[in-house]
Amino acid sequence: MAYIQEASSWRTRRRRRQWITLGVVVVLLVGAGAVAYGFYSGALGGPEEVNIAALPPCPTSTPAAPVLTPDKVTVNVYNGTARNGLAAKVATALDLRTFNVAAIANDPKHAKIPGAAEIRYGAKGTAAAKLVAAQLSGAKLVKDARRTAVVDLVLGAKYRGLKPVASSTPTPTGTPTCRPVTPSPTGAGTATGTGTATATARPTS
Repeated sequence: MAYIQEASSWRTRRRRRQWITLGVVVVLLVGAGAVAYGFYSGALGGPEEVNIAALPPCPTSTPAAPVLTPDKVTVNVYNGTARNGLAAKVATALDLRTFNVAAIANDPKHAKIPGAAEIRYGAKGTAAAKLVAAQLSGAKLVKDARRTAVVDLVLGAKYRGLKPVASSTPTPTGTPTCRPVTPSPTGAGTATGTGTATATARPTS
């Protein structure tokens, strides 16, 4: 009699576990179906299509002014020190950097230059003077009344040499976030030039 009761109780527990398992499976299936329907109908957050034509146009910018390059700069190299041949040496170095060297001589003003150098320029030669000044440390810019863009580089007592030529590094471009108004150019030309040193006056010191 006890054996029959134990078997009946075991079958009851077994059927209960089966029903629980079946209920869990049914709940999971119903939940998966609901999620799938939500994505299919758009009720749940899925990837949204972006209408490119509806995006605001990319802001247009004013084209940058052309960058001044050494081959567009004419410079006179003057020796303001007692070191013989200094102007010629610096003129050769600037020529290798494609500057156009016009004159190589002692300083016609015989000025005392205590620093590394003095760069004399007029209103039209402001950009050229800054480009020449970038070639060495400690140069002093001196503006005068000349009407041309020609620059005078007068070497001083503390001149120790030109700066090393910096290597150019490409600037990485970012990912576009707006609609371009016009297509980007597919290529750009590069201008090259070489400077030729022409001695119009010979240094004496």
